[in-house]
Amino acid sequence: MPADVETTISSPSSISSGGFKLLGEEFLACSETSKLITKTERTLEWWRETRQGPPYVRLGKTILYRKSELLRWLVDQEVMPRKSRKVSR
Repeated sequence: MPADVETTISSPSSISSGGFKLLGEEFLACSETSKLITKTERTLEWWRETRQGPPYVRLGKTILYRKSELLRWLVDQEVMPRKSRKVSR
């Protein structure tokens, strides 16, 4: 493996139980992602099925979320509140 490739994968089970780094990018498993954004894994599954939610990577049956893309997606969800209008009576 080239020297510039950084990996911390000890076994395939480490991917499904947590995250790992590859080429300087951190990837999160569904369980970590759901905790980070406080949504259930089922919600993440629904979003994938309906092509909503954050971008993801599929490796066979394993779903991973690139942490940088997840955080970018969260920022994109920001909604600015509208100034309230006074109602004249």
